Amino acid sequence: EIMACNEKVESDATILNKSPYKDGWIVRLKPSLLGTEKEELVSGNDALEGFKVYMNEKELGECIHCEGFDE
Repeated sequence: EIMACNEKVESDATILNKSPYKDGWIVRLKPSLLGTEKEELVSGNDALEGFKVYMNEKELGECIHCEGFDE
């Protein structure tokens, strides 16, 4: 179920690249199976290591940090 749509993106699509961690969201969804789906999410150091492997496999080099990104 769609809970909200970001009207800022409708008027300025460049916000998706400029502020992906803050203002550049597209929709907010209501999870239908949060309990089961949450168990499959990867977070913390496991997510960081998976991200590093992906970046290396794709030869993407350094990650460009955008507005709103907090290390």
